[in-house]
Amino acid sequence: VSQYEPACPIVVLDNRSSEGGAAWIRTHYPQVEVVISPKNDFLFSYNWLLAQRQEDVVILLNNDLRLSKNFVSCLIRHFADADVFAVSCKAYNWEGNQVNSGPCFLHVRRCGWVVTGFQADKQVPSYTLFSSGGFLAVDRRKFLDIGGFDRLYHPAYGEDKDLCFRAWCRGWK
Repeated sequence: VSQYEPACPIVVLDNRSSEGGAAWIRTHYPQVEVVISPKNDFLFSYNWLLAQRQEDVVILLNNDLRLSKNFVSCLIRHFADADVFAVSCKAYNWEGNQVNSGPCFLHVRRCGWVVTGFQADKQVPSYTLFSSGGFLAVDRRKFLDIGGFDRLYHPAYGEDKDLCFRAWCRGWK
């Protein structure tokens, strides 16, 4: 846990799992805070959790990720710009040899469908309308100000695109 810089609180949000993960974390990583969600509410439990926290920037991570040692500082540095709402990580496949998520572009088709496309060759900081909720650094106050993840998308899929679109409508990056 201490290998990630800069040092920051690490909180695991448990959505009322029945697999014993919370107890395992408390035993093996006592410095990690485990918070049990009031109910299993998928990604929407973050709305509740972020309202409880005090940090300026919060990094949301799925539990199936491998992390680079410098990922915190790589994300946090972008928040020096007060207009930044969210920053998404570059994601690799599990073997770590192929980028499989990053800056995307949008196409609007005649029938009104919006299609996103991933640009594997464009792996530099860039504007995007899609910061994945599975690996996202976000300004906590702005997240709460726009209402967090919209329950319209319950149980999942599309809520992170919607979140970023609403932030963009406010003029945030």
